[in-house]
Amino acid sequence: MIGPRLKRSSLSPRAAVIYKPSSTSALKLMYGRGFRNPNDFELYFDDNGVSQKANLSLQPETADTYEFDAEKQFTKRIRGIAS
Repeated sequence: MIGPRLKRSSLSPRAAVIYKPSSTSALKLMYGRGFRNPNDFELYFDDNGVSQKANLSLQPETADTYEFDAEKQFTKRIRGIAS
């Protein structure tokens, strides 16, 4: 049986651009890329009701994320964050 095409490692970059229009506020634009291979249970268990068979057609997964945050320090103890 030939195994699935899994990657040993992958680059998962993270980046952020932060703009501070004042000393009490900040705007952040963030990006990230996640990666994972299927685990052994996902690869080798597929219950069709009668027997178990391998599911070797699974491929590695990636996910891109984007986030925008706005932060404001109102007082020494009160800060607001919207994401």
